[in-house]
Amino acid sequence: MGLTNERTEGRSYRAARRTRKLLQYSLLILVVAFYSIPMIWLVSTSLKEEGRVFSKTIEWLPRPPTLENYGNAFSRYPLARWLINSAIVAVATVSLTILISVPAGYALARAKFKGSSILFGLCLLSLMVPIEAYLVPLYIIFSELRLVDKYIGLVLPQLSNGFAVFLIRQFVQQIPIELEEAAIIDGASRWQVLTRIVAPNLTPALATVTIFRFMASWNSFAWPLIAASSDAVKTQPVGLAIHVFGVVGGSMASPRYGLSMAAAFVATLPTIIVFLVMQRYFVEGIATSGLK
Repeated sequence: MGLTNERTEGRSYRAARRTRKLLQYSLLILVVAFYSIPMIWLVSTSLKEEGRVFSKTIEWLPRPPTLENYGNAFSRYPLARWLINSAIVAVATVSLTILISVPAGYALARAKFKGSSILFGLCLLSLMVPIEAYLVPLYIIFSELRLVDKYIGLVLPQLSNGFAVFLIRQFVQQIPIELEEAAIIDGASRWQVLTRIVAPNLTPALATVTIFRFMASWNSFAWPLIAASSDAVKTQPVGLAIHVFGVVGGSMASPRYGLSMAAAFVATLPTIIVFLVMQRYFVEGIATSGLK
């Protein structure tokens, strides 16, 4: 009798577990579908002939599909130049942010000096002040320094971000300090401890910083809009907004939606690729840093 009850309870538990998993997966599928539909529609529209974009019947699979919009996006506009400019600015921003934030985060985590808490608070305060709040004085300063319409002028304002310092500080605090003490006893300098002991253990944090800062730089619009006027330096968000989408400058021309969707998809691909490459480290970084 007792064995029968145990088997019945076991079957009930397994059935409840299967039901719970089914509900969880169903919910996940709905969420993924909800967020994927706009991207699928964007790709679908980019593959349609312009005359079929506003067809009365919804076509998820264009008949026939065409790559004409992609060819027009690159032939009619300097899209390749804009993408290269954005890549240069984004890679420089990520690289310099890591070079600055790793020593800063390590110092704030390990060095105990007067005013360290205040300094860390100021770093966090930078997260609360958007660049739009000081665009005018920033432009005046950079104009006086003759850094406008140059790559360095687009990169420097993006380096003052406390998120990377905060994240790296949190990770450093989780690294056992005994590892560093053992290295110092063996004759290692602080710089050697940072580069050979601490830095290799910061991979999840560095991957998270890379994803966040790359996406932020790649999609940055307000500062490049006023700081980059020539196509030689202009980044893709500004170029697309002014010349392709026509949302800046009051363009009265009828928009070409197929071409616009093709250009938008091409501009979105790099951020998708970066995230897919580093998503494992990104999830690990979020999970172990205490961020919610």
